[in-house]
Amino acid sequence: MVNSMIPFSGNPLNRASERRIDQEWIGAKQHEPTTRIWPLWRLKPFLLGGEDGEAASVEAGYLQTPLACDLAPVTAFSIFLGLDEDGAALFALDVASDVDPSAEGPLAGLGHFR
Repeated sequence: MVNSMIPFSGNPLNRASERRIDQEWIGAKQHEPTTRIWPLWRLKPFLLGGEDGEAASVEAGYLQTPLACDLAPVTAFSIFLGLDEDGAALFALDVASDVDPSAEGPLAGLGHFR
C-alpha cells in the first residue's frame, strides 16, 4: 500500500475565510505590529537559511511590516494568507524589482529567493 500525504493538510494556518471579503479588516491587519509579510520576487518566495538545497536548513522568510514596506510601493500586490497560531496576520507581497532584493538593499545577507 502506498502511503500518500495530502499537501498542507497539517498546516496550522487559519485561513480566516469568513473575514477575507472584509476590506476594512484586511486593511487594519496589514498595519498591525504583529503582522508578518512573506516577500515574493518573480514568484519565488523569500527563504531564510542556506541556499545549499537542504530543506531542513531553510524556513519561510517572513518579515515584520516596517522592513517589508521598504521593499515595495504601497500599491504593490499583496495577498492575505491567513492567521498564525497566535492570531498574527500573514501576507504575501509581490516585490516587483529588476534586481534581486536579496542581493542588495534591506534583505541583503538575510536570505534568498528560491
